Amino acid sequence: MTFEQLKQLAMQDGAQHAWLRQSLNDFDMANILFAANKWDGACYHAQQALSAVDTFNKSVIILGQLYE
Repeated sequence: MTFEQLKQLAMQDGAQHAWLRQSLNDFDMANILFAANKWDGACYHAQQALSAVDTFNKSVIILGQLYE
């Protein structure tokens, strides 16, 4: 899946997609801080991005199990 496809997916309705939107926002912030040599902030937001996308993945799996 490309980054653009992730952005399109994030724009869908549903609480689970809010986690993906937050993840993409944190990823963008990590890139901005990395480019500015702000290592602590870049690391923090990169970790937050991974945490949010992990929560998104878990919510999608749970929803998928509910609708089987």
